[in-house]
Amino acid sequence: MKTKKIEYSRIFFILFFVLLCLIVFFPSFFSDVDPNYVDVAETLHGPSEKHWFGCDYLGRDIFTRVIYGMRSSTILAVTGVSIMLIIGTILGMFCGYYSNPLSHLFMRIADMMLAFPGTVLSIAIVGVLGPGILNTLVAILIPGWAEFARVARALTIEQKENEYIKTAILNGNTNFSILFKYIFPNIIASLFVYSSSNMGNFILRLAMLSFLGLGLKPPRPELGLILSEAKDFMQIAPFYMFFPGLALFIIVFVFNNLSDFLRDQIERNR
Repeated sequence: MKTKKIEYSRIFFILFFVLLCLIVFFPSFFSDVDPNYVDVAETLHGPSEKHWFGCDYLGRDIFTRVIYGMRSSTILAVTGVSIMLIIGTILGMFCGYYSNPLSHLFMRIADMMLAFPGTVLSIAIVGVLGPGILNTLVAILIPGWAEFARVARALTIEQKENEYIKTAILNGNTNFSILFKYIFPNIIASLFVYSSSNMGNFILRLAMLSFLGLGLKPPRPELGLILSEAKDFMQIAPFYMFFPGLALFIIVFVFNNLSDFLRDQIERNR
């Protein structure tokens, strides 16, 4: 019975993952309507054959805005997590392999970042910088890189104690060669799993900032921003908030299951 539940979960994950990829690369396949097209006559109209998810307070098609909102959130999450992965991996490997004042300084800075709740720190940063795509990414990246650096450092220290590293040192390999020829290939798979598990957190934090009015600026379609607009119409148009909330749930579900899928594949190949 447990195996069947796992299989059903994996099937749903694959279907939603394929759907999300199609939305990211081919959004016009799902809707050829401009997500910012305003039709005042359709203001807050419920779901219909013409507008599957209904219309928002300006008469814009909610289905189209949800599609492009999912696309925006996914692209920003992949971009942001990739940057955190690169910065965190390089600094973490350096701090894990070397033991000098500079590596200790980097880790103390990382500890300072981790001492603050990431959400609170992101709100403070974007509150100072102002809303916008770039500022929102920076606000999430600044506290986020420290987590990746910590993980990369721990994995590097673990690999550094293995016999093959000592053999590589005796064979005259340079430190750069040891780090990127021997250690990096053995930790990148675990870092990818950690990255995929952080995608959902990144998207939720992005949506939270937009919901508070500190993230992306209107009229750009983004799930958190759509939810922020919908909160004032919950009682008279509940569909307005339901569909973007469901889309946000699906994205987080996909990336959380993606990390489980990658972890299972790594365990099988060991």
